[in-house]
Order: sequence, then C-alpha cells, then structure tokens
Amino acid sequence: MFKVNDPLRHFKSLSDLNDSLDIFRMSNRPDIGNFVQFYLSAQHVLTYIPDNSNLNPKYKDLLFEKFGTWKIIKKIWNFRKLDKPVDN
Repeated sequence: MFKVNDPLRHFKSLSDLNDSLDIFRMSNRPDIGNFVQFYLSAQHVLTYIPDNSNLNPKYKDLLFEKFGTWKIIKKIWNFRKLDKPVDN
C-alpha cells in the first residue's frame, strides 16, 4: 500500500505539504463520488475529480451542472469561487 517504508514519515510529509500550501480545509464525499475538495480559502475551492464514472448516479446530473460552471484546470481539476464563504 505504501510506496515508502515509513508510513508515519509519509503522512508527516503530506501534513507538511498541506501546511505549506495553507489549505483551509479538505473534504470528500465518497457517497456522492470519487473527488476531493481543497478549500484554499473560505470562498475558493479546488476540486480533484480523477474519474467521473465513480460519481453516484443520483447526484451525477447535479454535479455535472455545478462542475460545468467552474473553471476547468486540466482534465481532472476545477476551481470555483463560492457565492458565500464557508465557516471553518
């Protein structure tokens, strides 16, 4: 599972990366689909969507509608500004 010998060192490096990028918050909803949202501020969200086929069909149309209004960065990333800031 881990490509490094020491998983604690690996997680520390991920925490250090998170801190260096000043990530406000991260979230994912595996019940909705295979994507992760990185809150760069209270209003700016960078979303990683590696595979659209893993989106829950119940939410797929709504998500594509929302994803379509976001700025696409490459094929698997998009960026958006929220109408209202989220609380931390």
